[in-house]
Amino acid sequence: MRLAVSTIGVLLIASSTQFGSEAVKVERRDSNPSKIHFTSLAEDRAAKTLGIKLDPVPEAEIEKQLADLREPEGPPPPPGDVPIEAVCDTLAAAAQANGLPTGFFARLIWQESKFKQRVVSPAGAQGVAQFMPAVAAERGLNNPFDPLAALPESAAFLKEHVEYFGNLGLAAAAYNGGARRVTEWLARRGRLPDETRNYVKSITGHDPEKWVDNKEVALAVNLPRNAPCDGVADLSREASVTTVAAQLEPPVAKLVENARIAAAKAAEEAKQRLAAALAAKRSKRGKLLAKGKGGKTKVVVVRDKSGKTAKLSKITDRVTGKSGKRGYRLAETSARKR
Repeated sequence: MRLAVSTIGVLLIASSTQFGSEAVKVERRDSNPSKIHFTSLAEDRAAKTLGIKLDPVPEAEIEKQLADLREPEGPPPPPGDVPIEAVCDTLAAAAQANGLPTGFFARLIWQESKFKQRVVSPAGAQGVAQFMPAVAAERGLNNPFDPLAALPESAAFLKEHVEYFGNLGLAAAAYNGGARRVTEWLARRGRLPDETRNYVKSITGHDPEKWVDNKEVALAVNLPRNAPCDGVADLSREASVTTVAAQLEPPVAKLVENARIAAAKAAEEAKQRLAAALAAKRSKRGKLLAKGKGGKTKVVVVRDKSGKTAKLSKITDRVTGKSGKRGYRLAETSARKR
């Protein structure tokens, strides 16, 4: 195959070879016009003068070596954070769309992530709303790190908890610790972790128990001191509270009431068992103290000054008088005092 060669230019490089200054031809071959081919004029002269055919390094090998020297590209950089103004607007809209106090929702997100969009918790929760990957997938949230998608889903998730339990405090507890754990706690079959208890108090201003025992609660709705979004919708850093309903949904209220009845019954039964055990212990001790060595015991019941029942034991002991005759000495002792 005939190669058409176009000489683009000649570069002169100082050299101490016998051929003088070394010239290099820069060529572009029509077999691969996109690549430039370098040919040494000194090599050409040497080949012609000495009759030697030089074997240049193949271009493919040169390309491979150059590729190995290039920096690896790696994964593309993550997209930049969404502007905080857009995040705040989305938060306010999501809260209003789901019937949540805007301040409550903002305090919850601040507690979750401090509004950091790319944060990952030690447990693996992701993004501004801290969705676990499995929960995000279950809810159809493709990218938990996108606050414009995560915040509406977070508000909808909270609304579901409010509708199930009946109030914002227990909804916050379920958001952090899981609905099952909160249900077990309400049924007195488990406890709330300290993390969840502190979480509820930080967001609402009250312990979880107050969201069970009260009909209304004064809910803190002001933004934390360093939180963004001040001035968006009704959000403000100035201290403020609003009174919200705290009643439980009927199934949850019944669960709580049944748990209280069962706990009261168990406590009464335990009290009765303890009283019976103490009475048996006192009776045994009294009989041992009242029983005389080798004598007969007759127990009579009287009432002491306080009106309480006291057991008196007539203890007959055999004694020997000075005359050597056998006699009996009668002693009355209080089993209570002995």
